[in-house]
Amino acid sequence: MKRLWNQKRIGTLLALAVGIFAAFHFAVPVSAGEEIAASNLILGSITLKENSSYVSEEYAGVINLNVKNTDIVCASIDSQNRVVITAVGSGSTTVSYWCRHSVSEGWVNTIVPVTVSGQSSSAATVNADEAGVVFAQQNVNVGRGASYTANDIKVNGISTGAANLLWVSSSDAVASVNKTTGEIQGVSAGTATVYAIDPNTKYCGYLNVTVS
Repeated sequence: MKRLWNQKRIGTLLALAVGIFAAFHFAVPVSAGEEIAASNLILGSITLKENSSYVSEEYAGVINLNVKNTDIVCASIDSQNRVVITAVGSGSTTVSYWCRHSVSEGWVNTIVPVTVSGQSSSAATVNADEAGVVFAQQNVNVGRGASYTANDIKVNGISTGAANLLWVSSSDAVASVNKTTGEIQGVSAGTATVYAIDPNTKYCGYLNVTVS
């Protein structure tokens, strides 16, 4: 009886071992086409000139890259898993792709609206951290009764002046701003967000203002 029980036990262990071996060695890998996007994201519109490019941030992975109209832009994935969008003709289109920021995260179905207008005399590239309205100093401290005007402002990597933007404050009671010059006045102690909008590209940037 004991010998028969041992034979059954050995048979069970062998069957389990074969199952584990098969699971590891004969599993069918999941292809990109079988993946499912966990969420959707529409990025802010990008405006480019012909012969210029936009480079996204670096991702952990990119698949399913698609351009709606290749007469306007072409797109590719570089060696650092960044999406490179290059303007080739005038018009508006969209670029879509699935990306993820780490291997443990799900895929994000990302859509990028792109408008191409005008021509660039030489090839130019706008990186993701340069896209939109970007300030060299984003956190600003202003005393009550004092004023501050931002400088070293860039739109899509190109320097511009504060007077070329439209300005608005989240709290005029804390920090007021001249809508055309961008001059910020400290009114009372507290914090406020001051927004700057480029009227041409419709991009928006902001300053974190602390009044003390």
